[in-house]
Amino acid sequence: MKYIFSFLILATISVMILSFRVNESYKQQYYMMADFNINDFTREIDFENFIEDYPNISVTTLPLAAIKAEYYITQNKIVDAVKLFNKGIKANPYIGRSEARLADIYFSYIYIKDSAIYYADKAYHLRPLNSKHFLAHLKSLAVKNQIEELDKSIKNNFSLLQQIDGKDQYLPTSMYFYLSTIYQYRLKNKKKYDSIAKQALEAFPNDEKIKIISNFIIFGKDSVQKALALDKKARGQLDNNNYKKAYDLFSQSVNFWPTHKYSLQLAGISAYLGKNYPKAIFYLEKLLEIDNPTDGQTEFYLYESYKKINDSLNACKYYNKLLLLNPNLVDKNTKGCD
Repeated sequence: MKYIFSFLILATISVMILSFRVNESYKQQYYMMADFNINDFTREIDFENFIEDYPNISVTTLPLAAIKAEYYITQNKIVDAVKLFNKGIKANPYIGRSEARLADIYFSYIYIKDSAIYYADKAYHLRPLNSKHFLAHLKSLAVKNQIEELDKSIKNNFSLLQQIDGKDQYLPTSMYFYLSTIYQYRLKNKKKYDSIAKQALEAFPNDEKIKIISNFIIFGKDSVQKALALDKKARGQLDNNNYKKAYDLFSQSVNFWPTHKYSLQLAGISAYLGKNYPKAIFYLEKLLEIDNPTDGQTEFYLYESYKKINDSLNACKYYNKLLLLNPNLVDKNTKGCD
């Protein structure tokens, strides 16, 4: 009986110690998970007393060693981070989080091609719909120069997401990397990669980085950059009421980047303000062929331009459209038309 009692006391003490560690870990995780969710690991932490072995995973199943490793990366202690990510793989070998981060390290910090490819592929096969893993996989294929596999992977990823009606906030990053990678191959199969770039523009219409790289593929990097430089100069002229000069610069920009909506609209508006109504109509009609702006500005200047050249039929057409889009732009004293 005496031995049983002693055993129970020792067991109770052990349980109390373990319970204390779990409780302390939960306190640490409160802050660590907050940092993880915003991807900010600049907080000063007590590295020596950070609990990572028992428990070894967080309440969300992330390995605690892997979370600790992120703080080491922020401090540029890459070797220590690598050790912890490897420890994280042992703690939870099923989610691929540590493998994806090791791939990042071997791609970006201490470039070791074989290790980068190994961990990138491992992370991807564990969770292919996690776009951080997918991005690492794309890098792996690019490093191996497997362009056909790269093309297949981006299509497969979209297909899988559609099957589950899934959305991934990091997918635009993967698409941007993919487009950046295939840019160097665009002239080998111009029709194919132009088509892919146009699909990307449709899929991510509000992503500025994808818009730029997609148009690099379609029109060439030099042409797009020249167009942007001309736009900047033209905007300055427009703001200073130099309408003819602004129009000349915006129209030159359109020559380099024919589908740039910004340049098309401002070329038309500048032409109108410079009383060149046929050119205003030309550029604004061209804009409406590729876009459907909803602010009514394009329709307003088309209405006014057609009115100036006494084309009542088209003036009425855009007057009625303007009433639907933005009636505030219509002069209340203007006589309506049927």
